[in-house]
Amino acid sequence: MSMRGEGRVLIMKAVGLMLIHGMGCGTYWDATYSPTTDPSIAKGAGPDLGEEPPPGCTPSAAGGDVVDTGDAAENADTGQRGMIPARCGVFVSASLGKDEHPGTPDQPRQTLTSAVDKAIADQVYRVYACAEDFETLESVMLPPGVTLFGGLDCMQGWRWVGDATRTRLAGKSGTIPLQLGQGPSEGEAPPLGTRMEDVDVVTGAASGDELGLSSIAALGLGGTITLRRCSLEAGPGTDGRSGEPYDDAAPMGPDGMAGGAACSAAVVLGGEAAVNTCGTQEDENDDSLSGTGGVGQAMVGTNGSSGEPESTPNAGTGSGSSSMCRAGMPGDGGADGAPGASGADLGTLSAAGFEGASGRDGGRGRPGQGGGGGGASRGGTIGNTCPSSASAGGASGGSGGAGGCGGRGGRGGQAGGASIALISLGATFHFDDVTLKASRGGNGGFGAEGQRGGPGGSGGPGGSKGTTSLLAGCEGGQGGLGGRGGPGGGGRGGHSIGMAHTGDAPKSEGLRIDVGEPGLGGPGIGQSMGIDGLRAEMQAFPSF
Repeated sequence: MSMRGEGRVLIMKAVGLMLIHGMGCGTYWDATYSPTTDPSIAKGAGPDLGEEPPPGCTPSAAGGDVVDTGDAAENADTGQRGMIPARCGVFVSASLGKDEHPGTPDQPRQTLTSAVDKAIADQVYRVYACAEDFETLESVMLPPGVTLFGGLDCMQGWRWVGDATRTRLAGKSGTIPLQLGQGPSEGEAPPLGTRMEDVDVVTGAASGDELGLSSIAALGLGGTITLRRCSLEAGPGTDGRSGEPYDDAAPMGPDGMAGGAACSAAVVLGGEAAVNTCGTQEDENDDSLSGTGGVGQAMVGTNGSSGEPESTPNAGTGSGSSSMCRAGMPGDGGADGAPGASGADLGTLSAAGFEGASGRDGGRGRPGQGGGGGGASRGGTIGNTCPSSASAGGASGGSGGAGGCGGRGGRGGQAGGASIALISLGATFHFDDVTLKASRGGNGGFGAEGQRGGPGGSGGPGGSKGTTSLLAGCEGGQGGLGGRGGPGGGGRGGHSIGMAHTGDAPKSEGLRIDVGEPGLGGPGIGQSMGIDGLRAEMQAFPSF
């Protein structure tokens, strides 16, 4: 352009601005960015499903910013997108804004949550975000009727640059950065649509001590949701926590009671049963009860009784007219607990995100059988025996020791965290140039070994013969060893899924999906091995 042409353009621009000012219209900036009370643009109940914003309020469709100079060459489209009028919605910039600002282009809000709240309160329902990073410690909620436009150059008049630079929303580990829409309540009409353009959402990396965390970029709560030129990227899930081992064995059985001395009564009772309730007094099936000692009488010593739970008779025998008593026999060991089931279920989706399938705890070991009670010896009053019939009983048998408690089941391993780019709880999604990316699932946690069973108590000694020529009573048997608790099941490996959904399968038009490797199932024993996670672009889950 010649110097004369340049001068003419400058003069015409100056005249145009003077005319605008002279007519009381203010500057071009004021005309563009002053809020309006036009109900078709500034106010309303939010967009209906599929409804486009008013003209000039869609950044990617806004025309060039041209001031009429009277020169056709000067009025040609500059190739730049136009500035978004302030009347269109609430503006937000992480670097330039403050949440106490009104949300205008020159005074934007700072956080997306604050901007959304302001847009709803002002009934404009549109938020315009600078093409920069927004970090959030909590989920940003885009409820029905709200539209979020990203990819705007807030240093150059809020023009659209989404084809080169997008808005980026980054969430901390363990948090779903973005939640969209909302399901209708019973009896209500379908909610208004939710829309987002030119925004990339990523989840933060978890630290090494954050176990079993899933990484989810976005969650659709229901309704109709439209995404354009967006990417949702989930980070890796973390490994599940392994079952915590037990340091100590289960409680041991108490020792048996001693038998009574010869000539101490006409009938000398045997040692009383030792009882091990194993901490569950209301459940007698977990008890171990020793056998009682045999009873000493003048003419005969009786048998002891067998210990419980009785698997094998183990009572000692008493003495007859010419035989000696026999000690109670040891109790049998308790059976080991059953292995815990592995983490095998698909897992569940909810408004809280995803919960994987952890391994189940192993079954409790059975208590050891109580030792058998010792047999008693006979007494009498003839010769060097008891002095009178009132105290002619023989020495009684000692009771057996109670069996040890069964060990508690090994604790199951936690499921590995999943990596899921997008969860849909029955929402209807429309995609246009959208990428979903999932990373690696975490490995399932180890199932722990079961607790060792407790040792049985010692049998009680038989009653003494004193200074007589009679025989002593026989001792009780050792209590049996408690069974070991069953091993815990391994946790399922974490999934790597592009889109996990309940309800009908979503349409995949306009969608690209990239997934990583699933996590490995947590180690266990036999059937307690955890199952590996799934690798899927789309995966249906049951509705609850």
